Amino acid sequence: AEPTAPGWREVPVPPLRRLPWPVVARSQRLEAGERFPPHVHGWNQLVHASTGVLQASAGQARHVITPQQALWVPTGTLHHTGALNTSAFRNLYVADGPELGMPTHCVVLDVSPLLRELIIELDRTVP
Repeated sequence: AEPTAPGWREVPVPPLRRLPWPVVARSQRLEAGERFPPHVHGWNQLVHASTGVLQASAGQARHVITPQQALWVPTGTLHHTGALNTSAFRNLYVADGPELGMPTHCVVLDVSPLLRELIIELDRTVP
């Protein structure tokens, strides 16, 4: 794991132990320079910034995520995400399943306007 870089302020990873549904939306505002410490989930994660710019690290790779993109983080991948500027951080936590057909490695995906609105709406409607 990468040591805390100067200028980063770590914020706690939410204490979710299991997914109550196959897809769970979660949002959080991150201020510039805030990041989650390196951690692993027991589910897949789609990381999206509806506003702002995020930096995510997984393995030896670093990804910059703009509102036009999302990062797919497979189950069990050690990663951390931080805000390069004030950002609306959006996640979809996705349970494993053979029907997903998603990569087993991190990949940056293009986010269409429709997908972007679906992520935001899911966050509004799911408790």
